[in-house]
Amino acid sequence: MEKTVFDFIRELLDSDGIPYHCITFPCHDWDWFDFGLRAKILGIENLSQKLNQNFTHLSDNALYHYVDFFQCNYAFLSLPPEKRKYFSTGEHTAANRAFLVVGPVLFESIYGERFENLFCSMNLSPRLMEPLRNHYQNIPVVPSPSHYENLMTVIANFIFDKKPYQLHFKSEGDLENLRLHYGGISRIPEQPFLNLQYIEERYEAENLILTAVGHGNEAMAMEGVRKLIDSGMPPRLTNRLRDKKDLAITLNTLMRKSAEIAGVPPIHIDSFSNRSIQQIEQLVSLEQCRDFQRKLALGYCRLVKQYSLTGYSLPIQKVITYITTDLSADLSLKALAGRLSVTPSYLSSLFRKEVGMTLTDYVNQQRITYARHLLLNTSSPIKSIAQQCGIADLNYFVRIFKRTTGVTPKVYRDTATHSQQMEIFRNFHEKVAHGSGN
Repeated sequence: MEKTVFDFIRELLDSDGIPYHCITFPCHDWDWFDFGLRAKILGIENLSQKLNQNFTHLSDNALYHYVDFFQCNYAFLSLPPEKRKYFSTGEHTAANRAFLVVGPVLFESIYGERFENLFCSMNLSPRLMEPLRNHYQNIPVVPSPSHYENLMTVIANFIFDKKPYQLHFKSEGDLENLRLHYGGISRIPEQPFLNLQYIEERYEAENLILTAVGHGNEAMAMEGVRKLIDSGMPPRLTNRLRDKKDLAITLNTLMRKSAEIAGVPPIHIDSFSNRSIQQIEQLVSLEQCRDFQRKLALGYCRLVKQYSLTGYSLPIQKVITYITTDLSADLSLKALAGRLSVTPSYLSSLFRKEVGMTLTDYVNQQRITYARHLLLNTSSPIKSIAQQCGIADLNYFVRIFKRTTGVTPKVYRDTATHSQQMEIFRNFHEKVAHGSGN
């Protein structure tokens, strides 16, 4: 049975053109590891010794995904003695450690501008450009990283008999070399630790904003934005407008997660977030960027205050989300109960217990609130507004509207329009009187 499983795995690897080798330590021939890149093209000395040393640090019962300096991907798995026979025709003793090495593979073809940018980042001798360019043509490309990782998971489950194992993702230039990257941070020679202070102030301001959003506290959010704007954090990009836009996008992402933690349904967050990203890209000045940060924080605070469902059970959260998402849908007790796979009587009882009113009354309340908004802000006919609110029968809509507001939709719109016109008239005369007084 095990041989059959391995034959299947080997066929999967071969069908994708993915190289694999079983090695026992110490290994003296590493040309296969990178098709001779390090030894023949780059001329690295003592390559076998260096690679053998790296493998001594790998754990048993672990799957390692590794990306090297040249963006080549490998997978390393330690092989128990009883499984080695399925991956190699050679003789292996239990005394020596053995590994299955899968790779190298690429997740994208490296050529043209992509190759030139990568080569420039390597700081290699120009004479190596063409040999390296040709080398990349020999490495198989797996267009889907998830396909590759899933395949490695299947192999690991077979090797480790579906017992728990560790999963590691490593790459050259990881956190162990973090100190090398501090040079990318802006630094003022006369005040070497001032930038550290700026970074701490920025994170403090961001945390204040996130706390404010989580509680829907607009005043606290504005204080956090003020601190963020006043912090002396130097721009990370020479294009200051792009730098500020990127900061706004980062804030949008952070506040989006804060709103989710606060119980706002993802559909409302996603709608607001997507609209915000589009608006950020349309900003044309630094002042607009600073102003948008305020609007963004206020928007997420109000999103939390209006849509947070913390305290409700999951079924009621889903029902309220259905209602607020599409008021024109079938929101009857029977339809909503069917979506949740519960009985109408159970949903009715649970909704009244948690919300404090019947589901029908809540739906009508939301529909009339939306109708009032449309009456004040659009010129749509009342019949069309009724349909947008999910009430096809105009007479029934008028009856519910009057029961809720005390007046008919027409009277509500006319009265509001008249009040708005009078307010405009008063403001105009106050400005004229103020101007004539000067």
